[in-house]
Amino acid sequence: MVENQFLERLNLLFQCVLKNTLPFGGKQVIFLGDFHQLPPVKPFARCLQCGADIHPKSKEPNCISKGCKLPEGAVGVTWSSKWAFKANVWKDLKLRHVKLEQIHRQKDSHFQDVLNKIRSGTELTEEEWHHLECPKNLPRNAFAIRLMSRLFEVKKFNEQQLANLRCSPKTWRAKDDCIKLVKDKDGFHDVAASYKCKEYKDTLRDHRFLEDLTLKVGARVVLLYNLTPNLVNGSQGVIIGFQPAEKTDELERIDPSGNHLSFRKDCMFAYKQMNEEMRPLVRFADGTTHLIPAIASASLRGGAQLHEQYIVCRTQIPLTLAWALSIHKSQGMTLEYVEVLSRDIFEPGQLYVALSRATDADGLRVTGFQRTLLPMDKDVLEFYTNTKWEKLQGKKLKGKGGKTS
Repeated sequence: MVENQFLERLNLLFQCVLKNTLPFGGKQVIFLGDFHQLPPVKPFARCLQCGADIHPKSKEPNCISKGCKLPEGAVGVTWSSKWAFKANVWKDLKLRHVKLEQIHRQKDSHFQDVLNKIRSGTELTEEEWHHLECPKNLPRNAFAIRLMSRLFEVKKFNEQQLANLRCSPKTWRAKDDCIKLVKDKDGFHDVAASYKCKEYKDTLRDHRFLEDLTLKVGARVVLLYNLTPNLVNGSQGVIIGFQPAEKTDELERIDPSGNHLSFRKDCMFAYKQMNEEMRPLVRFADGTTHLIPAIASASLRGGAQLHEQYIVCRTQIPLTLAWALSIHKSQGMTLEYVEVLSRDIFEPGQLYVALSRATDADGLRVTGFQRTLLPMDKDVLEFYTNTKWEKLQGKKLKGKGGKTS
């Protein structure tokens, strides 16, 4: 979920690049999202003024830099103002708000109604709970991914299941790389650049691709990357073997029209040098089998100026063990078969996010004997209650002008 100061930084970037002080440099913007889902993770990580870290355990967000121009490090926000709609630029944009009410993931109207009740914090009936909790009959090659609220539980459960498989494991270590886009001619800032590269590589600890991926034949996995129109982030499968990497043509999977092609090819070459050539062969829930290649996932970091920018990249096979996933990691995925452990849910929106990963109630089961619905965030409820919503007429928004969220 995009947080308050992400929008503020993006706004400043547009204003700087376009040399225009209007919100987002005068460009029309369209925001899409649902604030009923999980709140931003680690909001206000860095000071908007100087870029230094924000003290994570202070009563209110405070900059830790003694050289910050803000008085006593006060950053002018509260932890509760983490939501994007609390950003100053959100108000400045004078957005027009529209509800997109056609649901594409779920087709069953009854299941849609249940999800909408959970989304709004409305209590379910006994019959609705019973249908969610009763066992379901799944297809022969299918399995239900268990969605859990806490990472240590997910890791423990997956490792236990992997250990139960009596065959030899194979492990791949991710290759993390970082380079500065424009090197200084005199090399004077090489030391500073190397420290910056280390800092950016450290952020890859939270990357969705695993630092170490260990698999065995029989392991249940989920794909973390869109490889083809039918093989997407969230596709579930089982490891049925391993084959040489040459057959996957990994370098050809690096989009030649994408950014930083040469750098990503170097990253892929280094990854292949440090890991064995075998790649996992996966049988997916639809019965098809695919050899999964390594992917060089690169992103841009740094300031607005070209000489301040760095490319950071993690290269790894985009799979993770999938007997269980965290609810946070599952956000955005479409899962055919899901078991949701309702015990220990600790944040508003978690149950809704977990249940709404399923495409159909017949592929979903809730376990854990926890029926308490956490109240929705009061700021989110106020936003949806107080916002003036406009109607779509056909496929067009009534009226003219303004931005759209």
